[in-house]
Amino acid sequence: MPYSFSPVCVDTGCEDVQGLQVFRDDRLTALFVRLDSDCHSDHRGCWFLEAGFGRCAAMSAGPFGSVFDAFRWTAEQYEGRRIGDGPLHKLGILAEQVATCIH
Repeated sequence: MPYSFSPVCVDTGCEDVQGLQVFRDDRLTALFVRLDSDCHSDHRGCWFLEAGFGRCAAMSAGPFGSVFDAFRWTAEQYEGRRIGDGPLHKLGILAEQVATCIH
């Protein structure tokens, strides 16, 4: 399975601490943070690319309405094509794996 995920607490300097690391072939490709603080009222609950690596480096992306949308964007950078709304298992991952990584 080329993609894996790991939840992480991120020191962002504010209330936004829930993070999700995305790995491809055991290499860190993206770090997303869930926007929870009041200063993000328009995007509260969305996910933001805090840091990108490899093909996700130097990109400005998000906010994403769900962690699935954030992952889809990451996969599109690596797969070189639009993934769309199709099942994520076509990329060799299970959506349940993403869901278990977030609280």
